[in-house]
Amino acid sequence: MILVTGAAGFIGSHLIPHLRAADLPVRAMVRPGSPKQYLARQGVEVVEGDVTRPLSLLPALRGVETVIHLVGLIREPPGVTFEAVVAEGTRSLLRAAEEAGVRRFVYVSGIGARLDALSRYARTKAIAEGIIRRGACDYVIVRPSVVYGPGDELVELFRNWPVPLPGDGKVHIQPILVDQLVEILRQCAERGDLANQTFEVGGPTPITYNEMARTINRVSGRRLPHPHVPLSLMEAQAWFLEMLKKPLHSLGLSIPLTRDQALMMTVDNFCEVNHIEHTFGLELISFEDGLRSYLKPAAA
Repeated sequence: MILVTGAAGFIGSHLIPHLRAADLPVRAMVRPGSPKQYLARQGVEVVEGDVTRPLSLLPALRGVETVIHLVGLIREPPGVTFEAVVAEGTRSLLRAAEEAGVRRFVYVSGIGARLDALSRYARTKAIAEGIIRRGACDYVIVRPSVVYGPGDELVELFRNWPVPLPGDGKVHIQPILVDQLVEILRQCAERGDLANQTFEVGGPTPITYNEMARTINRVSGRRLPHPHVPLSLMEAQAWFLEMLKKPLHSLGLSIPLTRDQALMMTVDNFCEVNHIEHTFGLELISFEDGLRSYLKPAAA
């Protein structure tokens, strides 16, 4: 049995059907109150659990051999922190997994996860990685660059809004199509030769934010401007938006940019060594080809 945490999220919504298509037994863990009917319709067992509530985790882990841990935050809702969810939440889940006799723990981290990273998000990812490496389970840590595909936030944001770019827009990312990431995660769950390793994965070549914005415009048939903004101004805008976080949250809305996200957009995010071909045997898909596989041009 494979337990997928964060099953209702972007990556989880693609991973669950991919695992089921491979005829693997899957249990999907979602936070209490999250929609789960669509998961049940895919033939998976759905359980509620919260990594910030350790007592809720053991029932979800009964009979589980492998955990694929997707729970994470890009931005912090009111009263929730990266430290509580990403670092301590991972610690609680790993402890419960060890107690339940889980064999393998697969963790989706991110390129740039370092203890000295500028962003708190990346620092807490690094803390979580350290917790996992010191644990009793076999582990596989996967560090993707930016993940895109149907339902992602970043491409939709750039497709529909004139998102400003920090500085000269020449920071590099290496986007990976979610379809390829979920196949990598399936292999990490099943292949014994991948145990206790960390893999960076991304598309064929790094691209700049400028190139990303131009490619999204070209594929979607739009001409949205993406002005360059000094980092200091972007941080000030993010600070102002964070002041609106609570009232927007009460309306069911989230702010589009935080200071932590602004910092992440100033740091290169690409693979030192891309394992996608050699280790996982996948053909590299360019960002433009990946977009064209699912993104339809805007109506004239």
